[in-house]
Amino acid sequence: MNDDRRQIAILRAAVLCAAVLFATAAACLAASLVAGAGQQKRKLTPFLDEFKSITDPEIVTRAVLLPGDVPGYLARPDTREKLPAVLLVGGGDGRDDWYRLSARELSSIGYVVVAVNEHGVDKLRAAIGWLRKRPDVLAERIGLLGWGPGGAAALRLAMDTPVQACVTCDGFVPEGDVATLKSPVLGVFSRSDAARGKQIDVFRAALARRPVATKVYQFVGVKEGFMGPPGSAAYSNNEAEEAWLQIYEFLGKHVEDAKDGNGKEGASPTAGIADIMRAVNAPTGLRGLLIRSLEKEPRDDAGWKQTRALAVMIAEGAGILERLAPPRGDKMHWREQTGSFRTAAERIVNHADRRDFQGVRQALELLGNRCAACHKQHR
Repeated sequence: MNDDRRQIAILRAAVLCAAVLFATAAACLAASLVAGAGQQKRKLTPFLDEFKSITDPEIVTRAVLLPGDVPGYLARPDTREKLPAVLLVGGGDGRDDWYRLSARELSSIGYVVVAVNEHGVDKLRAAIGWLRKRPDVLAERIGLLGWGPGGAAALRLAMDTPVQACVTCDGFVPEGDVATLKSPVLGVFSRSDAARGKQIDVFRAALARRPVATKVYQFVGVKEGFMGPPGSAAYSNNEAEEAWLQIYEFLGKHVEDAKDGNGKEGASPTAGIADIMRAVNAPTGLRGLLIRSLEKEPRDDAGWKQTRALAVMIAEGAGILERLAPPRGDKMHWREQTGSFRTAAERIVNHADRRDFQGVRQALELLGNRCAACHKQHR
């Protein structure tokens, strides 16, 4: 996906949530009215009961000992799925509890994460090798994330060790040291004064000369440590949230969606979440057209084909959503709910093929229920 389009899609998704929720609620109500037209009132699917049963996948954590006797903290979802991995390099600044929390939160969206407080490049390189050999890790989808001295260490490691992406938060290296950089780099920096700003500008210019994808975000007026932990003197909530959003997106694009050894690439569709939400759930979108087309049973073959076509496009949109990272919330739950939404749309297709009007209306109601279940955790 085009980098700017992907970034804008996720950022706009959060802004559009309120509008989408309103449109979805209206559409769900309309679907219920359609389903009940001309019949006795019947009990709707009790999807609120489903909300109570939703639980996030458990995050498994444990202490590990990496090569070179480097202690680490491992976090991953409790699944059998092979996942991309991130080596999280702490700053050695006493924020160990927060780094472990960050490892758990990052793992909750579908990564194996190992947090360390080691800054020696040789030992970090051995840690990457250890990750690659794990049977639960996609060996060619590994990223680095570090803070302060840990960010600088991550950059030095990315100079000569193949990784899919490197994120440095307030960690610099001398300008000449990036000459051998081969991995995409995201820099997240606090710009507290003019001197700091000059340092960032020099670093940005050095990165721009490298033939790899690089981005630098700076947050003016905040101090080093602004990302956390919450409640600390330097913490700045709005800037921290924005920084994490950029980190998630960068890792999603360059690590999760990286090509594997066979040249196969992860999901990278042109459409973003906001595009699909608007196309499907806006009052004049696909679902609204579908609801209006089913106020009465289609009169002829052309009407049934139109119903089928609308449902097919909704199912295709849901399939793209299933492969994208959610704006917020657990990634496993996102995939489950978007998959259920796609299944509901496919039921409409199947019933339309059989000219089963009652089945189509019931599937349309299910489609609305799936919208509500997904929005509860991800809007």
